[in-house]
Amino acid sequence: MSTLHGPDLRRRITQLMLLRLVALTVVLGATVGLHYASPDQLTKPNATWLFALVAANYALTLGYALVLPRIKNVLRFADAQITLDLGFTTALIHLTGGAQSGFGFFFPLSIIAAASLRYRRGAISVAVASILLFAGVSLLGWLHWLPIPDGQQLLPWELKPFALVREIVVNAGAFGTVAVLAAHLGEQLRLSGVRLESQRIRTADLAALNEDIIRSLLSGLITIDAEGTVLTFNRTASELLGLQRTEARGRPLSEVFPELATLISGLDLPDAIRRAEIEAARPGHAAGPAVLGISVSPITDHQGIAVGRIANIHDLSELRKMELQVRRAEHLATVGEMAAALAHEVRNPLASISGAVELLRSNVRGDDDSDALTAIVLREVGRLDGLVTDLLEYSRPRERIFAPIDLAPLLTETVRVFAQDATTPKVQVSYSRVTSDPGTSASMEPSLVIQGDVSQLRQVLWNLMRNAVEATPSYGHVVVRLAQAARADGVSVARISVTDEGGGILVEDLERIFQPFFTTKPGGTGLGLPLVQRIVTEHGGTISVETTPGFGTEFQLLFPLAESPGDHSL
Repeated sequence: MSTLHGPDLRRRITQLMLLRLVALTVVLGATVGLHYASPDQLTKPNATWLFALVAANYALTLGYALVLPRIKNVLRFADAQITLDLGFTTALIHLTGGAQSGFGFFFPLSIIAAASLRYRRGAISVAVASILLFAGVSLLGWLHWLPIPDGQQLLPWELKPFALVREIVVNAGAFGTVAVLAAHLGEQLRLSGVRLESQRIRTADLAALNEDIIRSLLSGLITIDAEGTVLTFNRTASELLGLQRTEARGRPLSEVFPELATLISGLDLPDAIRRAEIEAARPGHAAGPAVLGISVSPITDHQGIAVGRIANIHDLSELRKMELQVRRAEHLATVGEMAAALAHEVRNPLASISGAVELLRSNVRGDDDSDALTAIVLREVGRLDGLVTDLLEYSRPRERIFAPIDLAPLLTETVRVFAQDATTPKVQVSYSRVTSDPGTSASMEPSLVIQGDVSQLRQVLWNLMRNAVEATPSYGHVVVRLAQAARADGVSVARISVTDEGGGILVEDLERIFQPFFTTKPGGTGLGLPLVQRIVTEHGGTISVETTPGFGTEFQLLFPLAESPGDHSL
């Protein structure tokens, strides 16, 4: 049984057809050469028959090549070719002198061809057929039973009986010897094919397993050859860097991942990087650059020679955010302890100072300067008392009462009250409901209900609007918007945004705006935004900020929607 697959079998048959063309060309050249001394021989019937036979085989070979791509049973097609080749060789031997012919080597060629396709069985079968055909055509020609064309120079019956037998025996022995060797080589070829096929299947399985492992890795994996060309780029690496795998493979690392290329540019090939962190741009990601943990190791061949590098990539962005939150929590705990101590140490003296100043102002009639100084003292005492109150509110939040809240009425009322009470009346404050369908009015949109504390949510909105108004120049606009959105994990959320037209926030200040006591406003306490962030977090939400220096800032709040709206309260 053949172990060849379609492509391999077609390839071997194509090679045999090329071998046939070479053999035919040899026959044609030999014929012309033998008759070159007497050109008149080329016009005799025997030469005509010989040329016709060669031309017919040329035509058959061309026909084989044309129909081969459409043949389904390629092995039987090859058997038919070998059978026709045996017939061609038999006719060629008869036309060139029978047992005296010099073209008996065509039979071994057919034996070898059969051995390469049908292995041992094919070699033996074609060898037996070759012996019978050679002996048969030689005997029949010697007995005058086959017609001879005019002009044939070697006549089959000119051989003596002993010479005839000798030619038949010698050729039969040669055919048998070739068959034995071809059968042995064919069997070795078959066994090699079986082993090769087994290795091919094993290699394909290993390649599929390797692909599955690389694809399922939770960390990014990039392999690079010695010239810095990307060889492997798994799905996680594609997600981390925002590139398709087909776009990355085969390209220089400096184009695909320039930060990594810069990191390893100063290393020799065998050198490794156990741990490093880099920031990499992520096209299409609103979250900005990613913090990536990188480890780089050499790839070695079977001789232990480094031939490339393999880089493992982990996204540390969320871990760094968690670390920042832990540091903030630790800072908050420290502030809480400090606030508890300051509350008693500061408020009592402030109350005494305030009472004493009020008593002095009521008992002692002073001039205008004294009254002004007294007013300053009382104002500053009040400011200090407010600072202590904010500090206590931030560090020791009071118990909250969570209930279902419809955000649309809450925002409408809060924005209307704030707009009437705004300290900067030249800034216009407005509210809008962003609809999911442009053809649907805001009043017909479904309610966005969350679980929360009404007073705390009002405080969050008030603080954000007050900051926006203070940052916006006169005749500017502050816009509060409400819409339904979806988080990256598919959870439906209510999105509240507060947008101003101020000067924006400096890039170096963005990481510090939620830290307690950090402020850029004269007279600010630096507790407003930290308090807003804490309230939003306690409501299960998130707060983010997008700013463009010189054009404005947008604070965006995301709150998970309540599963069962129930009664809505303000």
